[in-house]
Amino acid sequence: MLVREGLPVRELKADRDKVTRALPAAARMEAGAVYFMHGSWLADFEDELLSFPTGAHDDQVDTLSYAAQMTVKQRTDKLDLSALIKTRAR
Repeated sequence: MLVREGLPVRELKADRDKVTRALPAAARMEAGAVYFMHGSWLADFEDELLSFPTGAHDDQVDTLSYAAQMTVKQRTDKLDLSALIKTRAR
């Protein structure tokens, strides 16, 4: 349905368990690199994050994990490592 509306939707396939997928997001949060806007949803989101992985819900944690994974992938896809490779080859 979202694709028909012209939204860029991609299928994501789980390649690891949820806890392992959440580790990069947790590291970015611990480093202070993740910010959340205030809103009525934030308390529930924080509760879910803090109760993960034993909490009743983990869908938002999973979404955050995929978002962190996608941002890392986008940054590494755009890196031009040719200068680094040439420097190390000398």
